[in-house]
Amino acid sequence: MPLRGARSTSRAVCRVGQQIPRRRYAATVRSRPAVLREAVWLDLGVEEYASAYDVQLRLHARRLAGEICDTIVIVEHAPCITMGRASRPEHVLAGPDELAALGIAFHYTDRGGGVTYHGPGQLVLYPIVDLRGYDRDVHAHARRLEQVLIETSAVFGVAAGRKPEHPGVWTAAGKIGAVGLRVKRWVTLHGVSLNVSPDMSHFSCIVPCGIADQGVASLAQILGREVDSREVKSAMREAVARVFGVRLTEAGPARSMLAVADVSE
Repeated sequence: MPLRGARSTSRAVCRVGQQIPRRRYAATVRSRPAVLREAVWLDLGVEEYASAYDVQLRLHARRLAGEICDTIVIVEHAPCITMGRASRPEHVLAGPDELAALGIAFHYTDRGGGVTYHGPGQLVLYPIVDLRGYDRDVHAHARRLEQVLIETSAVFGVAAGRKPEHPGVWTAAGKIGAVGLRVKRWVTLHGVSLNVSPDMSHFSCIVPCGIADQGVASLAQILGREVDSREVKSAMREAVARVFGVRLTEAGPARSMLAVADVSE
């Protein structure tokens, strides 16, 4: 999914199954400061999309106010379809009655990109990160997030990479990770998703990210076995720390982090 509000820039490309050359990765991602930054890892478990979005807004407001440090939210959503700002109605192939029968909710959202599906078995990262502490480059932020998914997939023996013509993370079997972002006053919202073992049949309700001629894939599908989301979550946390150059601290009770007044946009 494309980025909203980002200027066009050249993109370092890694073909599917290849790692990014070190010098090109360093130039594009620029993610390892001399001193590790502090950041918080906030695991929401399984959460409805609207509730998780409210969490993002509250954390975003607190990050802008300087009340908290960068926070990486990880969550699995209850089944839902979300429409980004570049979505087209014809890319939703199932009607309201069919979606209701499948237990799939529907949400319009303010991220960039097209239509996508979220559900249990898919891990979603929402970094609430102040890019002024990095490079003020939205595209570089997207590449960092893609790199997290590439490195996480590699831990499980799945070769993943980028395609020059499409954002996201791809394998020989299809797209395994999607990216869609919003940046407000240099603090990021939304993020990336990685298909671990979701119900892949639900993707037939949409044209994922508006790309009709490419399939989607999951780690479980590629490996031909069950994959424990907890193991993937652990690998993803390590990849975030590595790629973003941060020392992650487990969040305390989520409510204590979110004890702020209502957020209005």
